[in-house]
Amino acid sequence: MTLFELTTEDRAPKSPVPGWTCIKAGRFGGKSAAWQNRQGWQVCHCGHPTANHPYYGIDPAMPGLFLTGGQHKGVGFGTLAEAMTAIDNEIARRANAVRCSATQQETHP
Repeated sequence: MTLFELTTEDRAPKSPVPGWTCIKAGRFGGKSAAWQNRQGWQVCHCGHPTANHPYYGIDPAMPGLFLTGGQHKGVGFGTLAEAMTAIDNEIARRANAVRCSATQQETHP
C-alpha cells in the first residue's frame, strides 16, 4: 500500500489535547489538517508550510469569525495544542458567564 492509497482514518494523527478528533488529515506532517471537539468547534491549519502561527479556531455559532490569539493578538496560534487549549478555555469562560448571569438574575430579580 502506498501513501496515496491510505484512507483518512489511516493517516489521522492523535490529538495532543483530549476531546478533539481529526476530521481532515493534513498533508506534509499535518499541514492543512482540521480538528473538531464535541461542541462543534474546529481548529484548522492555514496550510502554509512555513507559517509561524498557523492554527486558528472556528466557533460553530459564528463560522465566519475566527478565534486567534496567543502572544500576538490577531494572528493564529503557534501550535495545535495552544489552539485547542484556547478554545477549551473559551468554552469554559462562556459557560461560566452564563452561570454567573443566571445566578445574578436569581438573586436580583
